Amino acid sequence: AGFYRFKWVKGHIPDTDRLARSSAPHYVDKDSDQNLTNESIKFLKDNKIEHVISLNSQANNEAIKKKLKDNNIAYTPLPVKDFTAPTSDDLKKGKEEYKKHRAGTLVWCGYRHGRTGTMVSGLQIYAEKDKKSSTRMSHDDYRKNYVEQMHDGKSTGQYEVLAQLQQG
Repeated sequence: AGFYRFKWVKGHIPDTDRLARSSAPHYVDKDSDQNLTNESIKFLKDNKIEHVISLNSQANNEAIKKKLKDNNIAYTPLPVKDFTAPTSDDLKKGKEEYKKHRAGTLVWCGYRHGRTGTMVSGLQIYAEKDKKSSTRMSHDDYRKNYVEQMHDGKSTGQYEVLAQLQQG
């Protein structure tokens, strides 16, 4: 099906929510590798995925948008360049769309780490804020989500956007 490293997210979200993360479909080593096949759609349906949030830099790919729409799977394209961070507005948009599809949302970027980890962490932070007594996400939580702090000696901005979200 091409969804490498597919995994259900646990912790910091309601037990009734179904949030998953994976690579972009058929990702090899660059964002443009993504390809949504009939087998990929079957995998999404078999796993009851009704919504995809893509942080792939090629998220506005018309073939992917059409294939998901034709199969009644909601799609939130939020293009983000590799080794950078989604914006605060991207995280907010992801949260708003995720709340409409808590029964089955999949987040992907390219490989499944930095950008995906940042969105997953952001959704967890928002979920914590909705609780009566919330737990703050730590850098250890970010690492477990594969949020990338540095790339080629420079900050990716991923930790910073999450710190800003927690403070807000």
